[in-house]
Order: sequence, then structure tokens, then C-alpha cells
Amino acid sequence: MFCTIIGFPLKKPRSILVWNSFFKKKKINSKMLPIEISKKKFKKKITKLIADKNFLASAVTMPYKIKIKKYVNKFDISSKLSGSSNLIVKKNNKISAYNTDIYGFLDAVGKNIKLNNVIIIGLGGSGLAIFNYISKKFKNKKLIIISKKN
Repeated sequence: MFCTIIGFPLKKPRSILVWNSFFKKKKINSKMLPIEISKKKFKKKITKLIADKNFLASAVTMPYKIKIKKYVNKFDISSKLSGSSNLIVKKNNKISAYNTDIYGFLDAVGKNIKLNNVIIIGLGGSGLAIFNYISKKFKNKKLIIISKKN
């Protein structure tokens, strides 16, 4: 059994060490592997990965957090509202998508948040996901974005 982290480029992702250490400590028979996929080969490689009977889950990095949607059967609320997924999980040959950045955001600000005004600094992978989530979940709230792009 194995898990992966997919992206392009992958520059020594720390999650590999963290997950492999966790698997070893918990005596889980699995490995976390890096899979660098060029945009040109994404469809072929992701289809092959998902079809592998030993594939369990994958962290998904840029530029594939949005593109992975085409290969997902079920989206949880974090993935639906953020418009992107950074985790896919295979269960009963079905792929479910999540956005753990949203769970981290909710954990940081509290699950029962009551937002009045929000300032988001940066619209990178996490910032954009949080912006999308907030703008859909809290439609009547004022959002201020500080980004190099605007």
C-alpha cells in the first residue's frame, strides 16, 4: 500500500518524511512517495495512479489542486466551497477530495466563526482556497484581499 504527493515541480516535500515516520511509528504498512508529474503527462499518470490497487491517498500540490477535479467521484464541503483539493483518498475504488487548508483555517479561527470583515494577505494556493470558501460560505461578508496581483 502506498500514498503519494503529486505536483510539479516537487522540491523535497517535507510531508514525505513526516508521513513515513508516522506510518513506521504506528506500524502501518504503507509508504509515502513523491510523484512529480509534468502537465503534459498528468492525465495518463493520474489515471494510472488512481487505478493502482495499492494506491490509498495523495497530497495534491500546485498546479494540480484544481485540475484533479476531473478524477474525483465525491467532494467534501471543504473541496466544494474552496474550488480546489489538496488531498484525495481512495475508498472502495472511489476517489474523494478534501481541502485540508480549509480545515486548518477553521481550526485556527474556531469552527463557530462569525465573520464581520476578513483580510486575506496573498492569494497563493491556501489563500485562494480560503478566499473561495469564505466568499461562498459567508456570502454577505466584506472581503479585503492584499496580493501582489491586485
